Amino acid sequence: MIILFLSIFSSAVAQYGFQQGLMITANRDTLICYFPVSTSFGDEFPIKRTKDGVEEIMRIEDVKYLATSYTVFQLVEYKEGSHNKQKLMQILTEGTIILNLELIINEGHPTGRGGYTPYGKPTTTYVARKNNQNFLIEKKTFNEDILPLIKDAQDLFGKIGKKGYRYDDLESIIKEYNASQLN
Repeated sequence: MIILFLSIFSSAVAQYGFQQGLMITANRDTLICYFPVSTSFGDEFPIKRTKDGVEEIMRIEDVKYLATSYTVFQLVEYKEGSHNKQKLMQILTEGTIILNLELIINEGHPTGRGGYTPYGKPTTTYVARKNNQNFLIEKKTFNEDILPLIKDAQDLFGKIGKKGYRYDDLESIIKEYNASQLN
């Protein structure tokens, strides 16, 4: 699995290259550098200090933020079952609740008619942060995961479930919750 991920990651870097951005390290140093155009970074990733520079390996635990012209990633720590995890995740929304996303573009597969789908269904991981605590939000336990985060917004709380908001509406739910907290 790790070898597959590294080969996909390497081909993505080769195909899409590096982008310039700002990195804030765990030590709070700032660095303008180049890093892969990517939606997911794994445990480590290459950086270059100049556009044509030599690649260095950066471990995600040494990074606090990565910012590009179109998005910001931050190091997020959370629990998945009994395991502690950490990932560089895109910040989707900010407010009372911060919603982070890791999007992994999966490799494609042959179709039944002799064709090929270049990309499979992406894997998404959402982590919400409220009151300095991080919460993994999974599709299979969506109601259990989201309801404690929004229980203080009764109108929104009632929209979750059978006839209302679902997992695919997560970003809208968090935006609505954050807007309700401004009043």
